[in-house]
Amino acid sequence: MIRKMIIVVVLLFIVSFIIHMPIETQSVLFGKTIVSEPIYMDVINDQYRSVFISSCTSQETIWYNESLRKKYCSGEEVFPRPYIDYRYNHAPLIGLVWTTITYTAFLFSPRGETAIMHNNVSLTITYVSFSAIILVSMILYTLFIFDIYRRLNIENKILLFSAIIFSSLILYSVYSWEIFSLIFLLLMLRNYLDNNSFKTYLYLGLFTSTTPFGFVLIFYFLYRFFTTTTYTVGDGKSFSALLMGVSPYLVLSIISSNTVIGYFTWFMTSYCNNCVYLLLVNDPASQVLKGLFIGVWVLVVTIYLALDPREDTILHRYAMIVLFLNYSIVFNLTYTPQTLLYVLPLLPPLYSVFNNYKPLLPHYTIDATNSLIMILWFKDYDIRKTLSFLGIPVTYNPWSIESPIQWIVQIRNILSIILVTILAYKYLTIKPNKDKLINK
Repeated sequence: MIRKMIIVVVLLFIVSFIIHMPIETQSVLFGKTIVSEPIYMDVINDQYRSVFISSCTSQETIWYNESLRKKYCSGEEVFPRPYIDYRYNHAPLIGLVWTTITYTAFLFSPRGETAIMHNNVSLTITYVSFSAIILVSMILYTLFIFDIYRRLNIENKILLFSAIIFSSLILYSVYSWEIFSLIFLLLMLRNYLDNNSFKTYLYLGLFTSTTPFGFVLIFYFLYRFFTTTTYTVGDGKSFSALLMGVSPYLVLSIISSNTVIGYFTWFMTSYCNNCVYLLLVNDPASQVLKGLFIGVWVLVVTIYLALDPREDTILHRYAMIVLFLNYSIVFNLTYTPQTLLYVLPLLPPLYSVFNNYKPLLPHYTIDATNSLIMILWFKDYDIRKTLSFLGIPVTYNPWSIESPIQWIVQIRNILSIILVTILAYKYLTIKPNKDKLINK
């Protein structure tokens, strides 16, 4: 069974590797173009190109160290460092891996008169190295998800394969770092189900060191530890494990304190990125929308904190964590398509309460709409032009609620909220009074 799952995942990786492959990489590996319009991916298009290529030709730059940028662009043999020499918005453990990948490309990049990493070979090394990490992560993901399902006594093959066979895994695996981060989340969940508090908090910290979403789970774990005696894990040693896990942030705070501060104040400068609040305020950068986000998010979390599992089973304990993460993401100001990888593959075990496959319909509808977001994102103008008879403005603005892209986004958002709320009703209930605010 597990071998079949790994084979399927490897095949999905190959598809993702090919459809995202940059033209430059195709030229280096195959000597010709095999995919004329590769699908956009963050790691190359946003991170690599903006730092190592476009910063030498565009006046807009994300570099902090202007003198080093000039040396780099003039062809001098200097290696730019994330957080220090240029802005890098990912969490510190991702930054460490990114530095390793780009430094490898730097070492093996051909020297010339232009910027060292402004060539096809360097870009290809970066793409292939990143993809290799994703391949290993996908294999580990398959092993860990299978192990978690086994702990939950989920033997239904359809539910099991629904965690690895979905289009978003193809579109968003060789895209950004979410699959790599997901490994630590799965390790955390596995140890949580085993009541191993030390490893639970260690991997929770490591998950947080790959994505700030982990801070939400840290808050939830600590809240339950200090306010209730039920369904909690933790002791003095586990808190030391948590500090070990988040220690990359301590290092980063020394290297670039502004970056760390930005993780906690991001909503002040961010905008609505595919968020549900756009249905009420049609301005992604509106302060009113940000205020609405804060109010609704705090309200949802506050209500959730008043809930406990309906039954004292391992599946209900699992649901308590997974549903909280789902709510935290779907009501976030930023709900990018790739973040669905943190939650969608974790939901199928919860469908077992229905004794049928009906939940798979919204499950795969959410997946399909989530995939369409990236497939159609850069075709917003053409789609608007085709649908101009509806009276929508013919322009490129996929962030606007008038955009057909946002119609797809909001279908995903609404279905996500409905599905998670139904599951919450099935698995959670209001805490008994005796369990509230018990001091330890």
